[in-house]
Amino acid sequence: MDEVIYYYLSRAYPTWLVTWFFVLHGAGVAFEMAMKKVLGGYLRLHRLISGPMTMALVGFTVVRLFLPHVIRHGLDKKSINEDSVLAQFVKDCLPLIHLPSSF
Repeated sequence: MDEVIYYYLSRAYPTWLVTWFFVLHGAGVAFEMAMKKVLGGYLRLHRLISGPMTMALVGFTVVRLFLPHVIRHGLDKKSINEDSVLAQFVKDCLPLIHLPSSF
């Protein structure tokens, strides 16, 4: 499904790296859950260690698998343009909204 959404946004044929991004994260969660069952809570990392490790894995996979395709197909520029159009629309509509005086 992720590749279909990506195709509709970029009109680029799938390379399956976007899917591998999510498969890798799912495998990581499955591995973590299996280790929790095997170890039974005997060996548990503190949140100050496990949190940064998780963010490092997510950051690494975003930079290596996800962002190159987003930048290559210009989706970053399209997103920024759409955000600026939305912001201008909201800015133009704000004077039209009449809030109650008690608000």
